[in-house]
Amino acid sequence: MTAPVSRVLNALTRRHAVKVASAASVEDCCMAIGEVVGHECIMSASKMYNATVIFLNTIDKANELVEQGIAIDGLYTPVLFLFQCHQKR
Repeated sequence: MTAPVSRVLNALTRRHAVKVASAASVEDCCMAIGEVVGHECIMSASKMYNATVIFLNTIDKANELVEQGIAIDGLYTPVLFLFQCHQKR
């Protein structure tokens, strides 16, 4: 038996999240990310400003995505850590 969804989502932090700065749809970003880390690893996805923010089930999967990047419509698209995007400089 798996944990209730609300408990799993409450356990996520900004370190579980990545940002894809692309005009591509949320669905296209999720499909590209799923090809790299597995579709089952995506916990939540949303469009925020002109980027897509995706929460993954482990921090290791977020690290893997940032290292590799993704391809959307055949174009390399960098993936950034969400927690670095919001730090004060």
